Formats: sequence, C-alpha cells, structure tokens
Amino acid sequence: MVEQQGGKIELESELGKGTAISVTILFELDKNLEADPQQVKIQKNAFENLRILLVEDTFFNQMLAIELLKSRIPGVEIEVAENGRVALEKIESGGPFDLVLMDVKMPVMDGLEATRRIRAQEKWNKLPIIALTANAVQGELDKCREVGMDAYVTKPIDTEELFDTMLRVMG
Repeated sequence: MVEQQGGKIELESELGKGTAISVTILFELDKNLEADPQQVKIQKNAFENLRILLVEDTFFNQMLAIELLKSRIPGVEIEVAENGRVALEKIESGGPFDLVLMDVKMPVMDGLEATRRIRAQEKWNKLPIIALTANAVQGELDKCREVGMDAYVTKPIDTEELFDTMLRVMG
C-alpha cells in the first residue's frame, strides 16, 4: 500500500486468483466558496434517482465514474456497458434510462456508431447522450455532434464540468 496526503493506492494480488487495485482520492473543499442554497437544491433535485447507462470499456474508468456519480447523486442507478453493442442491447431490453454517458473510442462498436443507431430510432431521439472523450480536438468533437450526441466531457473528467454538462443537457 502506498499512502500519501490526498489518498492511497492499495494493490492485492494472489497467484491464480487475480489482482485487486483500490484507489482512494481525497479532495479538499474550498472553504471560501459560498454555495447558493437554492442552486444546490435545484441541482440535487435534477439528479435525484437517475438511471444512467455508463458506456465505457476500461474497468478503471468505470469504477471512477461510478464512485463519482454515486457520491454526488442520491439514489442513482448505474448500468455499465463495455461497448456500444452492449449499450444498444441494454437500452432495448433494460431501459428506460435518463442519461447515457458514452465513451467515444471502444472496441466492438464505438460510441459514434452506437449513438448513430440510437438516434436512428425515433423512440430514443430525446435520450440525453454525453460523450466522454480523451480526444478533445475539434474534428472529434464535430463527429460527436454530427451523430447526435448532446454534449461532451473530456477525459480526464473534471467533476464540475461533468455535473454542469449533465444539468445543462437534462435541464
């Protein structure tokens, strides 16, 4: 275990059984910031009890996103799909979802193709889809818009940017 101010990383490995990695990151709140109580209430109510489909192929990114969302959204339910094909299956069989957080680059079916197929069905035209992408170059962002994604958040994910984007897209 490595421990420093701000968090810790734990690694447990057993031959023939596998490896478990646990990462804890601590953030200090800025005590000089004064939150507007009315805005906090609006944001909390906007997100309460959401059903989110997280489409992400990397296990570590899945775990980080799940922890981030669960720590900030009361009653959130998160389903994970490891690629676009699985996402389509889950939307068809397990919906309805309030929001899709869609990684852009994945094996089997990427987020662009999955979004194209989602938007091709009229019943899912209003489903909010936010792209999660490490490629924040203009050409990639244009592709996200062209296929019908409502917004994008760049990786590594900035917590406030994600929640501001969710509020804007779902509001």
